[in-house]
Amino acid sequence: MQSDKYNIIVLIKKYLIYLQYEQRMSANTISSYWYDLKKYSNYISLSYKIKHVDKVKLKHINSYIASLSKYNLDKLSSSSIIRLISSIKGFHKYVCSQNIYTLDPSENIDIPKKERKLPLVMKIEDIQTILDEIKPNSRHYLRDYSIIELMYSCGLRVTEIISLKLNNLVFDEQFVRIIGKGKKERFVPINSHCMDFIIKYIETERTIYAKKNNTKGSVFLSNRGSSLSRMAIWNIFRKYLLQTKLNKDVTPHTLRHSFASHLLEG
Repeated sequence: MQSDKYNIIVLIKKYLIYLQYEQRMSANTISSYWYDLKKYSNYISLSYKIKHVDKVKLKHINSYIASLSKYNLDKLSSSSIIRLISSIKGFHKYVCSQNIYTLDPSENIDIPKKERKLPLVMKIEDIQTILDEIKPNSRHYLRDYSIIELMYSCGLRVTEIISLKLNNLVFDEQFVRIIGKGKKERFVPINSHCMDFIIKYIETERTIYAKKNNTKGSVFLSNRGSSLSRMAIWNIFRKYLLQTKLNKDVTPHTLRHSFASHLLEG
């Protein structure tokens, strides 16, 4: 009878202990690895009567991976399959690193790249539908309209809206100076319609709230006179989106994708 030195289940448990105490992985991650590797071990055992790691060959692992796609009863997503393959490769690499068995049958298996979903892009008329929900008699009409119009027409990120300062706006030239990711500076033109709304907002609504707090020069303010938070921007966008019959999955970042797409379309 072969020693437990090569027993797959025994080695999987040792591997999980290694991940927990040496790699400091979370309990949830350890649980996921246990589920994945137990599933792999069961397949190898039931399909090929293999219970020891030194008997596992590349063809056995390939057969298991093929079964995930062909007999996908659990309706696994591509990201789940990628995780399963990654856990198998990690396990066999561990076995080799501990000099338990020196051949890694998973070495030549590539982890497929995760499928990237194409970002949602809104139609120009859909964006106008959202803007139309911001009524002139509402409390923050000028502010909310300016924010959504600026995010779309200038392709700004939520963080860039939050950090926008009065001295970033060049009214005569009609552009805005943005400090983006990696502190990269860029100058973005603002259409006259959007600029008119921003000027009216600064002269009216903003003046009221600026008296309540140290604004630190922020353009868009909350009721308390402080800079808007990231969540506040999301809530503003969500509020008007939900009043329409549009796709409820769109987010403020969808406006940025839409801006880029519409720009390319001319």
